[in-house]
Amino acid sequence: MFRSTVQALLARSSISTWRFTLSASRSTNIGLLCQRKQGLAMSANRSSQQPRVVVVTGCSSGIGLATANLLAKDREKRFIVYGSILGSLDEEQTFRETAGDALNDTLFPVRLDVTKDEDVEAAVAMVMEQQGRIDILVNNAGICTKKTLETISMSDILRLYDINLFGYLRMMRAVLPIMKKQESGRIINMSSRNGIEGAPYLNIYTSSKLIPATSGRGGHRVLIRHRASHGQSPGQGQ
Repeated sequence: MFRSTVQALLARSSISTWRFTLSASRSTNIGLLCQRKQGLAMSANRSSQQPRVVVVTGCSSGIGLATANLLAKDREKRFIVYGSILGSLDEEQTFRETAGDALNDTLFPVRLDVTKDEDVEAAVAMVMEQQGRIDILVNNAGICTKKTLETISMSDILRLYDINLFGYLRMMRAVLPIMKKQESGRIINMSSRNGIEGAPYLNIYTSSKLIPATSGRGGHRVLIRHRASHGQSPGQGQ
């Protein structure tokens, strides 16, 4: 279900809500606001000629790694995927092993720390130099902490926000001018349903996920003028 749903999520041309199972005990709801008709026509035209260029953050493990591999191993090769990792490729054994034959064919590692402006700028510049466009950004990098507000340190709070919120904003700021110029593109912010519903001992985590879970509504209204779209994907966990 996870495989077919993510492929449909990035290829489908209508406003939809999806549900897919990540494991026996973990699931995520996906909601995506898509492009208006003119943008979709251009996108369909382009996709018939060349693969979509996708940037996925947080690919050292988990949802990011699974998403990057799923798209990169698409049988029709509809996607060229750049997955962000924190260490060197030699250090990222899981990324290297799961990529298999897709490595440096349809899946390319990008060393990127989303808390560093220079890393974000360099990563986006590298993708643009190699591909000339960015069609989809999947903002996924994130961390979680299970502590009550009075027991977590301010340094840990700031670090969590720097990754879960400001990391998303850094990536969006970097790709938005590109998508506006090419008059197409999609931004998918992986969030958490806990950002809306809340959960015990997750005060700080859930608050960091609230903005990614809701920001797509206003952002989409602005980006639709440029034939691009901004969605949010409230799910459970990171």
